[in-house]
Amino acid sequence: MATENRLLSKVDAYIKKHNMLNPKETIVVGVSGGADSVCLVHVLLALMDQYSCQLIVVHVNHGIRGEEAKEDAQFVCEMMKQLGVRVIVINEDVPKFAKEQGLSVEEAGRMVRYQAFFRVMKENGADKIAVAHNQNDCAETTLFQMFRGSGIRGMSGISPKREEIIRPLLCVSRKEIEAWLEAKNIPYRTDSTNLTTDYTRNKLRLSLLPFAEREINARAGEHIARTADNLREIADYMDEVIAKETAQVVRTIQSETTAEYRIRIADLAKKHIALQKGIVRKVLILLAGKQKDLEEVHVEQCLQLMNRQSGSRVDLPYQIYAEREYEEVVFAKKTDTDLANFPKVPLSKQENTADALTIDLQKHHVWKERLGEDTLLAEVFEKDENFQISHSVYTKCFDYDKIEYSLSLRKRQSGDFLQINREGGTKKIKDYFIDNKIPRKQRDEMLLVADGSHIIWIPGYRISERYKVCENTKRILRLTLEKKENNHG
Repeated sequence: MATENRLLSKVDAYIKKHNMLNPKETIVVGVSGGADSVCLVHVLLALMDQYSCQLIVVHVNHGIRGEEAKEDAQFVCEMMKQLGVRVIVINEDVPKFAKEQGLSVEEAGRMVRYQAFFRVMKENGADKIAVAHNQNDCAETTLFQMFRGSGIRGMSGISPKREEIIRPLLCVSRKEIEAWLEAKNIPYRTDSTNLTTDYTRNKLRLSLLPFAEREINARAGEHIARTADNLREIADYMDEVIAKETAQVVRTIQSETTAEYRIRIADLAKKHIALQKGIVRKVLILLAGKQKDLEEVHVEQCLQLMNRQSGSRVDLPYQIYAEREYEEVVFAKKTDTDLANFPKVPLSKQENTADALTIDLQKHHVWKERLGEDTLLAEVFEKDENFQISHSVYTKCFDYDKIEYSLSLRKRQSGDFLQINREGGTKKIKDYFIDNKIPRKQRDEMLLVADGSHIIWIPGYRISERYKVCENTKRILRLTLEKKENNHG
């Protein structure tokens, strides 16, 4: 009885603290059949006397676990019938959706669930959506975001309340939830996919956090979640300050179709480093329209431009770029005109001259063409465990999916650059030639493989860091330049 009362009191206080519920609202509750969601619906029912709210339970079958998933749906339906709560079962094909959208199964499942919740909320005129994230989920999210390189906002875990979504169980741990269900003799289902380490979250849940609680501190998960709360408070305060500072130091040039943000370096340099990062991150989010995939490393790359020469540039997610332009750093998105100049669509090769040749890889997986006295061989293939990097100076491998526009084999042009380190630092091709003491006469005759103005390979010398094959590479582009002096016959 003490366990039951303690959990209910904690959740009730948490709901009041974050103003999650108002009297006589209709709440859509996501229930998978697992311990967390079963606990959530029972706790909400136990607290309904003081709120007089109506519950609608939604169960989403992801189309992943076959018969086991059908049994979960049946379990939820029978439990809700006993509790007198309306239940709606929605069947989706998450693997198919993931493949169509190019998402992981985890991410696709999350999108499908929330789409279902919002659809039911709209169709039934409901007021809120309650989901069953708990304290451990918050700790896992904080660690996951930290490992991905997120800043304070990313590491602030899971928000208790965001617009119509509420999370009443964020104040209790998974152990508390299971103990409460056991004390009340309430059954629940265990999703078999939660017991494997096939998914990133499960690795944190099954391996890392248990190790931390076993070997470092038994309350490690609770402490991480509390730290996330503190970080969220700091992030909320910093957002207010950064909004004011951004208005002071950022100059916006707005047209009907594009926005350009300019920061005067001298003004930014006077600010504390935390404000410098916050202002840059704010500008990137304004351009991207979202925060996802904008990581700390991208902010650092932009700040490094303050100490580089005019013309230095970094390419960022969502077609954003930042460029040092004399005494300012300019932030903008590549325009439709930019993209049209170097389209990543099927192209016929240009005039067969020694000046330039466009590599048409959208139509062919293997492509070979002469350019002057040299021949370029290009191949695209899926990466597998047998793949090995070539160490030949005239054969190089690249991450094909990082190519933004089209590839061309040509001589140097004004504005050409390449990425020289993993942090995103770039160097003009002219400066690279000078630093490597390549004779002036030879510079104008050297063939380069270019993705727009980004030189991905200087045959005989080096490739750009941005296009290197890594553990996440899926498709590989292998280029071989057959020089005349290397050809036989």
